[in-house]
Amino acid sequence: MLGCKFMVKATEKNEIPEKCPICKRTPKEDFQPFCSKRCADIDLSRWFNGGYTVPVVELDERDLDELERFVDGTDMGRDESRGDEY
Repeated sequence: MLGCKFMVKATEKNEIPEKCPICKRTPKEDFQPFCSKRCADIDLSRWFNGGYTVPVVELDERDLDELERFVDGTDMGRDESRGDEY
């Protein structure tokens, strides 16, 4: 994800980021935000192989029901299934 962050920054300001996100060398304009095709390929390989991931939280049925009530704006002060208040 570092590549995207630096690419947006470089595109918005028309400047090359200070360091390559892979090897920390000075980026080259032809490969920005990377310093070389090698570093760009390493980054692409990390994307393809799942090196950059977003953690996922699994919710059980009770959590989903609670979330739905919250989104709908119904009373969230009491959990009916447990009989307790938050």
